[in-house]
Amino acid sequence: MASATGKAQRAVKRPEERRRSSDTVSGLKTFAMETNDLGFVASLMFVLVPTVFLLVLYIQTSSRQG
Repeated sequence: MASATGKAQRAVKRPEERRRSSDTVSGLKTFAMETNDLGFVASLMFVLVPTVFLLVLYIQTSSRQG
């Protein structure tokens, strides 16, 4: 009897689980994590710093050749 009660409790979804399962784009689930401001800044720098570095190298190289 205890296992039947456990299955019934697992079958009932919590409100946040119901909402998450309906967050879809074109039938695909969206996987997004909530982060704090420091995590957002770190992610942004992880993309921007190497991009700027490579752009500077490219601009310097192309100006010397042309």
